[in-house]
Amino acid sequence: MTQNTIAKKSLQARSVPFDVVRIIAAILVVIGHFSFSSHSVGRTEMQSSLLAPVSMYFYVTVDMFFVISGYFILMTAVGRDWRSFLVARLARLYPPLVACATLTFVGSRLLGSYSHRQVSVIDWIGNITGLILIPGIGQKFQVVDVVYWTIQIEWVFYGLVCIGLAIGVVQLRLMIVFLVVGLLTVLAWRHTGFSIVLFATQWLSRFAVGGLLFMLSREPRSRLLWTLYACAVALLMAGVWQRAVDRVYLEFTVFNPWISCSIVLVATAVLTWFALHPTQTERPLIEFAGGVTFPLYLIHHQLGCGIATALGIGDSVKGVMGMTVLILILASLIHGLAERPLVPRLRRVLNALLLSTQHKDRA
Repeated sequence: MTQNTIAKKSLQARSVPFDVVRIIAAILVVIGHFSFSSHSVGRTEMQSSLLAPVSMYFYVTVDMFFVISGYFILMTAVGRDWRSFLVARLARLYPPLVACATLTFVGSRLLGSYSHRQVSVIDWIGNITGLILIPGIGQKFQVVDVVYWTIQIEWVFYGLVCIGLAIGVVQLRLMIVFLVVGLLTVLAWRHTGFSIVLFATQWLSRFAVGGLLFMLSREPRSRLLWTLYACAVALLMAGVWQRAVDRVYLEFTVFNPWISCSIVLVATAVLTWFALHPTQTERPLIEFAGGVTFPLYLIHHQLGCGIATALGIGDSVKGVMGMTVLILILASLIHGLAERPLVPRLRRVLNALLLSTQHKDRA
């Protein structure tokens, strides 16, 4: 067995518990939307007054998604240059994005007035081609689903990692840059106004927590890494606190920032323990469940609210949980029938287009 194969299996073993956390977090996001937040902003009558006092705080799992993303992205970047990293990310994200955006577009058209917002053909094209991400052009499109705001932040992060790989600012130095930029953005937030770049850089501390955690999993005795990790977690907590305070303007409900921060702190501690105590075997079922996370997040909101409205679901625990199961099944089908077969095919095409060019340039 080669050293590369051993290293790959080691990284896969480390990712197993993170896949468990990812799918649990994704399900909690869905329940939170269906039982509380989507109803509070008028997108559906579906809710659960019984679950809401707890599920209203499930929004913080999005913070943990970014932490986990930072962990996996730094793992993906190990041993790659910027081109191979970009190929890996494009191949991984594009098939489920196209599948989910297309199903959401078709579903919103079929549901008609039951859907709280309509998606035009132009909007659909702008989302699946990435035109929506281009400054100056992107404003002409609306996102297929409001939850897609996280994708825009993810792509800012990928772009920064690509730049870092291209200029040699990787691993530790890149995480320090993220921490510094994240801190400056938080400090300047109230004085500079809103833009997607500013909003995205405010979230860099979440990625830094995940990236540093991956580095700690490989060098657990590094005092420097632990110091930087503590600073990143502190910055994360500051962001979580501010988000809890500001959510009253979004969902017209007062949130307790102590509860939000406590949930994120406990989740971060769990991830830290998992990173330092990896499993020793691969788990195909858990890997599949982790893969379902992305399509589950992309497909649940717009389509789920529309279906719930069409079915007349109101204040019902059974309705919320039933809709969650339905969307989970749909996401599993998307992952199994579209994402898994298309990702390696797209990777081969991108490798032929981008990496073969690189080899020719070197020759």
